[in-house]
Amino acid sequence: MSDMEEETLDLASEQGTSTRNTHEMSNADLFSLLKTYMDTRLSGIETSFTDTTHTLEKKVKKAENSFKFKGHQVQYELNVDLQDLVQRALDYLGRNKSDKAVTILNEALNTLKKRNKLIRIADKSEGGWKTVQEYLSDDLASDSEDEKKIRAADTRAVKS
Repeated sequence: MSDMEEETLDLASEQGTSTRNTHEMSNADLFSLLKTYMDTRLSGIETSFTDTTHTLEKKVKKAENSFKFKGHQVQYELNVDLQDLVQRALDYLGRNKSDKAVTILNEALNTLKKRNKLIRIADKSEGGWKTVQEYLSDDLASDSEDEKKIRAADTRAVKS
């Protein structure tokens, strides 16, 4: 063989190797994309399944307990809701989804703030929890209209 023929064969074998490497990289890239897609889809399904399970579990807990006094029932349901929110936040933290955990913890915090506000209204008003019931029957507001609504609810509660 001549030197020219040997160089041509070497060049052809290098190009064949290069083409195979390109295809192998393409297959690896394709596999990686498919794996990422499947992981994302399965994660979404898992999250949906977990949320549905928590919702059903919460409904069962609420349904299986009955109380003599309505106030105890209301407080129990609030506690179950808060317990569920904290558990969901812990689950998200366990899966390194801190943004979702923070959102849920903020929801729990807002629920507690609302409950404490209602307790303060009941404690300060003449009508007590009847005032709170009247207040809740109106749309909740957190501006200066709040005081007017509380006073009106208190008046209605005392009259009844």
